[in-house]
Amino acid sequence: MRHSYFGKKLSRSHDARRQLLRNLICDLIKHGSLKTTKAKALAIRSKVEKLITRAKKGNQFAYRLTLAEIGNPEATKQLMEDAKTRFAARTSGYIRILKFGLSGSDARDLVQISFVDPRVVTEVIKPKTVEVKEKPKKV
Repeated sequence: MRHSYFGKKLSRSHDARRQLLRNLICDLIKHGSLKTTKAKALAIRSKVEKLITRAKKGNQFAYRLTLAEIGNPEATKQLMEDAKTRFAARTSGYIRILKFGLSGSDARDLVQISFVDPRVVTEVIKPKTVEVKEKPKKV
């Protein structure tokens, strides 16, 4: 029986499993979605939900805890910025897992894990500049 055990082993040692989950979480944050197996997607879903909830607080302590768990400053910074705009309206349920078939070699369930809300892109709108053509001078 597996009483008091958390998570799946994914046929890896502790260090390899930890690094795999970190890499999957970083890729999900950077790209917004990724294709993987069902077991790996279910393993990172709860971790990502907790990271987003922590990042929504937006303070320095939350940043340090998130950085310690992810281990990637760029992904941590992107998650903290997205948490303010992208996930502000939600309290939970940030992740979507969609099944899309089996892998060809060993018939594992393949899924696509992605964020529910799209990324909000804020760009500065610049006014169009009109070029004034100079008239030829008469001599």
